[in-house]
Amino acid sequence: MDSVSKFHETRKDNFKKKDTIWYKDVIDLGFTEEESYDVVYETHYGYKYVIIELEFDNGICFIYEKENPNQVRLLRVDSEETIISEMLITKFSELERWINFFKNKTND
Repeated sequence: MDSVSKFHETRKDNFKKKDTIWYKDVIDLGFTEEESYDVVYETHYGYKYVIIELEFDNGICFIYEKENPNQVRLLRVDSEETIISEMLITKFSELERWINFFKNKTND
């Protein structure tokens, strides 16, 4: 294996170790995108603001941001969508566990 191939393999292994939360993975878990108009955001970043979320009927919501792909925000909201509590999830394996937990609670 040449040095360039070895570098790329090492880099790929490091990404796996970080347990990064990738955009494709959250979409595969059922997250949906909703485009939101925000002229300031669009001017700053050069593209439209997109809310990427997974909601449950019991006031639980997961929010993923493309600009910060190393975390998902887990929110509990009331009927007026005011945030009651928030937690950051920083590993994909954690995210899967939390989603499965709430899916099972919702189906009960």
